[in-house]
Formats: sequence, structure tokens, C-alpha cells
Amino acid sequence: MNILNSKFTALAALSVATLACGIPPVHAINMNTHLQTISQSGFTAGVNVGHTVIASTPMNRLYAAGAFEARCASTYTGTINDQRGLPASTLLGGTQLIVTIPAWLPAVRIMPGFEQVPGGTTLACNYIWTSEAEESSFSIGAYGIGITIGGQKARDGSSLPFEMYKPGGDADSDNGCIH
Repeated sequence: MNILNSKFTALAALSVATLACGIPPVHAINMNTHLQTISQSGFTAGVNVGHTVIASTPMNRLYAAGAFEARCASTYTGTINDQRGLPASTLLGGTQLIVTIPAWLPAVRIMPGFEQVPGGTTLACNYIWTSEAEESSFSIGAYGIGITIGGQKARDGSSLPFEMYKPGGDADSDNGCIH
């Protein structure tokens, strides 16, 4: 009887291992990030910012989010920050989510302190962005053996350089304006 129990246990363990390792997963989270054109808006303090996170999964729940920081190498200027995340769910699965950061694109945000930058100055700046997505998960178990389905996460991020230019020079009282 013990031999029969041992064979059954070994067969069950082998079946679980085959299912877990031998069959490719049918779930897979997908995520892409699309950046807006990051640049100074004319010669103003405005900066064109933003990106879009597009995520999908065959699971029934999904969360996607992103954040950014725009900053220049200058003691005069501050930073522009924003972040946003959204959940989505469906009854049976197959969920797609599109999240824009900030909420409305295209977006122009004001670089704090740019008015104090001396005329004729070019600033080296960076748009530092992140994106992430996470799908739901559930567990199936019996007799001390369990398997988790889903729960995958995706993350991405980078930095994109851009320049800001303040026209005019210190000696130019019109600050670069033409009359």
C-alpha cells in the first residue's frame, strides 16, 4: 500500500511539474511607452511634456501608471513633476489600459524660475520618465500544492535630454525683442 501511495505522489508531482514547466504560459503582460516631443515651447518658460503608457493582459484586472520629472542644470530653475495611474477591470479577462501622464496631452508646463535665467543662456535639461504596469493574479491549490497564475509586472524608464534657451543678453535692455 505504501508503494502505491509513493507512486501516486510521484506521478502527481510529475504532472504538476509538467504543467508548470512544460506548457508555455497563456498570460503575458504587455507594456509600451510613447513619449511626446519633449522641448521648450518657443523661447518661453513653457516645456512640452508628457508620455503615454499602453498596457494589456489576458487577465481581468490591470493597473498602469507613469511619472516624470523635467529639470535643468541651473540654480535658477526648479523642476516640473507629475504622476498618474489608473486601474481597469473586465468580467472575463482581456484588459487593455491607456494612461496619459499628465491627464491631457499635449501638455505645456511652466519651468519654475526660468524668468530669472540671464538672457543669452542655454540650459541643458532632462525629462526623466518611468512607466509601469501590473496584472492581477490568482492561486489554485490542492493538497499542499499550489500554482499562481498572473501577477506579472512590467517597468520601464529613461532620461531624454532637451535644451531651454533664454534669448537676449544682459547688455540688451529689450531682452532680445524686436521693435
